[in-house]
Amino acid sequence: MSWSDGGWPRAHRAARRRGASAIAGGLLAASLLLPAGCGFHPLYGTVTNGPVAVNVQQQLEAIRIVPSGDRVGQQLYNSLRDRLNPRGVPSTPRYVLRIELVESQQQLLLEQDQAATRTYLLITANYHLKVADGQAEVLSGTVRTRTGFNLLTNEYASLVAQQNAEERSAADLADGIRQRLALYLAQAPTPPPAKPSP
Repeated sequence: MSWSDGGWPRAHRAARRRGASAIAGGLLAASLLLPAGCGFHPLYGTVTNGPVAVNVQQQLEAIRIVPSGDRVGQQLYNSLRDRLNPRGVPSTPRYVLRIELVESQQQLLLEQDQAATRTYLLITANYHLKVADGQAEVLSGTVRTRTGFNLLTNEYASLVAQQNAEERSAADLADGIRQRLALYLAQAPTPPPAKPSP
């Protein structure tokens, strides 16, 4: 019988390799079956809701977003359009989304001359989802974000830093609102399409 440097026969080492491969294959198969067994489903894919299959992304694309007038509101509108309506504004929306923003700033890290060197932009977004045909509200909630930026001696640099913080805040708010809308639409009954406006 031939022995390796480790002291194990070749036949025994081969058997151990076959056994390890079989265990690994079994674990892989179990991991693939586990999501189906525990009710896991992709958030933005097709979800079975009772007897009805709901395509969450199609439902998100059927939401018309009402634009807001201020700078951060417009940035939030653009970010939501990218996430909800990547193919363009729906011609016959099923839902209408309205958002009200409350903005404030918090200044920290005061220098000896009482000049703030760090500012936090606090934004609260109150969102309301309504059925387009009838305007019945089906979902409402609040998403908040807190984004910091530095105040610099150069006024233009400080303005650029603030605008960057506003863009990041709008993107974070859009992600939070999209996630909450998707969770609702994955479980909600699909309303009939709204009648096209004359």
